[in-house]
Amino acid sequence: MIIKTVKVVSIVLLSLLSKYACARPEIKNDLPLNCHEVGYVFADERVNLADPKEPVVGQRVYLIKNTSLTKIWVNHEVENTSASAGWAIELQPEKWSALMLDEQPFELSCVELRPGAEQIISCESVLQICQLQHVQYATHSKGSYWATENLTLDSLWDSLEKRGITLEAKRV
Repeated sequence: MIIKTVKVVSIVLLSLLSKYACARPEIKNDLPLNCHEVGYVFADERVNLADPKEPVVGQRVYLIKNTSLTKIWVNHEVENTSASAGWAIELQPEKWSALMLDEQPFELSCVELRPGAEQIISCESVLQICQLQHVQYATHSKGSYWATENLTLDSLWDSLEKRGITLEAKRV
């Protein structure tokens, strides 16, 4: 009887271990395929989406994820606000946004949103950023703008494809 119980417990434990060993939980450094932590530099409390050591030419796409436990604003400040549609987006915890860029330098700041309070915070402490590689763009999809905002990673891919932005391979 004891041997049968040990066998049953062993089988259950092995099945649970294999289930969780095969699952790929999303962790801070888990990035989509063809998305690399390049092309940006954290400085002070901001992030510059152009590494001064590596000049950027042409269109690029950055995926930006909120790794904090609170919602944040991600913003690009412009000098002439009346000529801009606005660059601030809200990003919920564990959600992603995609930013299309064809200009540099391009700097983002981060603001933590809590009930009754807003506070500028270090972007490095709340954002995970990667630059997509091997991207194809439809002519109408080029420029600088938020291509997607505040989505799960799966929804982000669907939204990019609807905008004519396609990837060679999109999932880990």
